[in-house]
Amino acid sequence: MIMKKDRYKFMLIQEIRKYVPKCKFGICAYDENEENIFSFSENTAIDAACTLKVFIMLEYMKQINEKRIIGNEYLIVTEENTATGAGVIKFLSYGIRVKANDLVELMISISDHMAANMLIDFLGIDNINETIRDFGFENTKLLKKYLVPNNKYVAKTTAYDYTKFFYMLDKNKFFNEESCKYMKDILFSQKYKDFLAEPLFSNNEYIDMASKSGKVDGRTFEIPINSVMNDGGIIVTKKGNYYMSFLSEIDSTSNVMMSDIKDFMHTVSKTILKEYLKK
Repeated sequence: MIMKKDRYKFMLIQEIRKYVPKCKFGICAYDENEENIFSFSENTAIDAACTLKVFIMLEYMKQINEKRIIGNEYLIVTEENTATGAGVIKFLSYGIRVKANDLVELMISISDHMAANMLIDFLGIDNINETIRDFGFENTKLLKKYLVPNNKYVAKTTAYDYTKFFYMLDKNKFFNEESCKYMKDILFSQKYKDFLAEPLFSNNEYIDMASKSGKVDGRTFEIPINSVMNDGGIIVTKKGNYYMSFLSEIDSTSNVMMSDIKDFMHTVSKTILKEYLKK
């Protein structure tokens, strides 16, 4: 017999089963006391897409704190980092200089691919991955740069690792409170809030979400690849904060549309907020 308080979990899992195996999901949500609200395949590795950029920002802050960089170094826009898709650096001429701290903000706020590539070169991909491991994100890794559309599957993560990142950030477990506030402020500025945050706007208890999403429409590639829709962050409410990630990968041969998964993300997000507020 399903207990009344767990009925929402049963309903969400039933909805997930409509898509499996055409889609792969990783979902993880817990509150400030690390009490689970909902999880499904939270340790399954999924294409991280642009969500990995939060870990690039983490390495940037590490090197700032270690005084290996000062943060306002000028980096040069080069042809080797050219990428289509999200961002504005692609519209600049090669040879133009941009400050590292501006690139961090562009990488997160509008998911600028070229900004991410320039920072990967500046910080070092091995350093980024070492910091990821050092903080205990065991199933997260940056594989290569965001040379869209030539590079595919540039990174991997799990819903558990991604949710843990936001929990640690909110609890000031990275370096110091000042560093965590800097990163949170940038994440609050992210422009793309149509996945997990959008369905919460109408709830009077919802305040804001510090988040980073990622999307890849694999069907637009010359040789189709799996599509990805990811999001995660700190959900701020009048009754406290909770942490959530929703990762999804859609088989390129399936008939599942990205709009279907977006609608499901909305359902999951609204349900989890409702259950959190009940506590």
